[in-house]
Amino acid sequence: MINEGNLMNALKRRYSLLNLDNKNKMIRDKLIDYFNSPIGLLNRSKAVLETLLVVIQSPKFDIDEIRNSLQLLKEIISDFPVENNLEMISMIKTKELMKLPIYKQINRLKMYINEHDLNMFKKKY
Repeated sequence: MINEGNLMNALKRRYSLLNLDNKNKMIRDKLIDYFNSPIGLLNRSKAVLETLLVVIQSPKFDIDEIRNSLQLLKEIISDFPVENNLEMISMIKTKELMKLPIYKQINRLKMYINEHDLNMFKKKY
């Protein structure tokens, strides 16, 4: 059973191990294709949201910068059948109040990615 991590992370670790030698080029190429697929884009969007949770803690970044990032991500995530609350989050008045809704959005994306990865894994193996 997959827990908080996801299959995508496990596949990235596998790819790193495969890069230690010049064997398994076909498997590496398949993994690269998967990482560059739409679900890979969604996974990168999730990673950006996780980074935003860290950025929110820093006084170096103002709320408008965070809002701009959320707006860019909103466009990407809207291409997937997953609940997208980034517009609502970007209207929140303080960075502190944004944290919980961003965390919830990350969890929604994790659940979707995990389900997709698991279904893909079952089909191929």
